[in-house]
Amino acid sequence: MKKIISLFLTLVVFVSLIAQDLTQYIPSDAVFVANINPKNIDSKVSLESLKKLDVFEAMANQLSQMGGKKTQEAMYKAINAPSQYGMDFMSKSYFFIEMKGENTFANFIFKLSDRQKFENFFKTEINKDNKTKIETKSGFTMVEASETGTMAWNDKMVLISVGYFNFDYKNGEKYEDYKIRATTTITDQVHSFFTTSPKAPIIKNKNYAKSILTKNDAHMWVDYGRIMQSYGDIIKSMPGVMPSGWESELMNVSTAMMDLYKDMKVASTINFVDGAMEIDIRSYTNKKMLDYTRKVYDNKLNKKFLKYLDGSNLLGYFSMAFNVENMFEGMKDLYYPIIESSTNKGQMITSALDVMEIFVDNEAIYNLFKGDMLFAITGLQEYETTYIGYDFDDDFNRIEVEKTKKETLPSFIMMMSYGDEKNINKLLKFGVKSEVFERVKPNLLKVVDSLSYAEMPIYLVKQDGILFLTNDTNITMNNLVKGRPIASKVNKEHINLIRKKPMTFYWDIPKTLSNLPIEVDGNSTDSKMLNMSKNTFESIKLTYGRPTNDYVPANLSFTLGNKKVNALEQFMDYVNDMYISMTNNRSM
Repeated sequence: MKKIISLFLTLVVFVSLIAQDLTQYIPSDAVFVANINPKNIDSKVSLESLKKLDVFEAMANQLSQMGGKKTQEAMYKAINAPSQYGMDFMSKSYFFIEMKGENTFANFIFKLSDRQKFENFFKTEINKDNKTKIETKSGFTMVEASETGTMAWNDKMVLISVGYFNFDYKNGEKYEDYKIRATTTITDQVHSFFTTSPKAPIIKNKNYAKSILTKNDAHMWVDYGRIMQSYGDIIKSMPGVMPSGWESELMNVSTAMMDLYKDMKVASTINFVDGAMEIDIRSYTNKKMLDYTRKVYDNKLNKKFLKYLDGSNLLGYFSMAFNVENMFEGMKDLYYPIIESSTNKGQMITSALDVMEIFVDNEAIYNLFKGDMLFAITGLQEYETTYIGYDFDDDFNRIEVEKTKKETLPSFIMMMSYGDEKNINKLLKFGVKSEVFERVKPNLLKVVDSLSYAEMPIYLVKQDGILFLTNDTNITMNNLVKGRPIASKVNKEHINLIRKKPMTFYWDIPKTLSNLPIEVDGNSTDSKMLNMSKNTFESIKLTYGRPTNDYVPANLSFTLGNKKVNALEQFMDYVNDMYISMTNNRSM
């Protein structure tokens, strides 16, 4: 049974990637739902042409090796022409996960175009030895279940269901009893799926429906809140996990905090366009968390940061801009009620925190750092590292020897805006007194050598309302007075990404690969793979936008080199070229 499930899962996933909507059969409380839209993909890229690539041919051959010679032949035909066996892989297929108490079910459903053809294929090719029992009841046919899962079908679709069940250690359950319980549970689950329509299918969920309305090549839906809640319940139910005393109280607080995310759901649409793969992400949550996020994102990055950012060899960066006061005050509004209601000592804890505020100037803390930060990798540079190695003397006694080696490490700069000059000076003075820094100039500190790595000097500079942390001596000594020269400043694309979004990540792939200290022969496989990667990929960008009325938007973009060719086609050509290069190298 396990072999049959594995075979069909591999077949379905493989063909779906190159290939009446079924959402009505998926319950709205499914914690994860994903689908592929082969028709939409095929309108952009010829799936038939992709199937002719060498790498797909190799994958098809590997898949068809399961079973005897006749089964191999049937599987190979099924991969290349699934409709001959009644399988419709050009319609959307769905993978979804249900969590019912301590039981988890992972399900895959796909449409049938001809039930009779599919049954003939299964009976004559997959189960021709009749070792696996098949039973038809209540309008559907089911393969005999095992403790791990089963497969079933009716006139419309095929269901592959895999179950995950907790072993009942508490009551000393025996493995044979576990197998019977698991098999019965998975059988009941499949029977319910085919005989009982969901009272509320996933398509009735308004947020799911809204997120899937846009045309897409693939779609994912995650009920993050329910997953976290179920995970917490499982941890608490395990023997010996729940501590006592204060630790137990803290566990209760942590569990209560999960309630903040109980309505959180994340929807993602994936689209392959010319020159890029775009993933649009929507994070839905309860109104309280949405309002909190809106207040936290109420800030903009200091535009002076861009004055000091070297764009001539920029490999990547991460930026964020949060409202510090709103973040901390909002945390009090969110978490104080949780602490008080979830533990016997809750009111004492919150009262103690209130007392601490008597001795702490909150306004001074909020004005110490302004909540914006930019961290950038501006290149790579070589450092000499000292380390302790071992040699042998004339009597073959091992002796310690101080040795040196060269390491290539990234050049970086991190910038943070600060507010109160007097208080920031106190903080830096404390750093010097604590021997974390040593003062080089009034506004230039150096991290002590014992805390740095590879004898790499790291400097902290205070200037223009900004704290700079960097290992680039050229920046600290020469370019912080007037900023970067115009010729080396960042371009408008990066300025827009950094300034207009509350959080941004960017990575330039070709520049990074070009800077890596890799010595390869121009004709070697490594060299070819490196060049193919540099020519194919351009960048990865992740941005978070400010909340709308319903959700927090984000976008993940994989940009490829050729802006006139669909990203999926470029990526598959890249995989195919890599496969050919590796195959040729092995045959030499």
